[in-house]
Amino acid sequence: MIIKSETKLTFVRLTDISPDEFIAHMSDMRVAEHMPLLTFKWDHDNVAKFIATKEECWQRDGLGHCEMYLD
Repeated sequence: MIIKSETKLTFVRLTDISPDEFIAHMSDMRVAEHMPLLTFKWDHDNVAKFIATKEECWQRDGLGHCEMYLD
């Protein structure tokens, strides 16, 4: 049986996400529940450092981390 869906999955670079949206997502207790190493509170400084580190992967490897949006 094949089930077709009109759901759209979009990949977005972390640099294209507003810091406030990133903070809200990473501060959501439902997300934190799956991240046992999350031991700090997200703020704009932490977001900037995190994204800069992940962007290094794009520079070094030609690929890197993305945010996924499911419509």
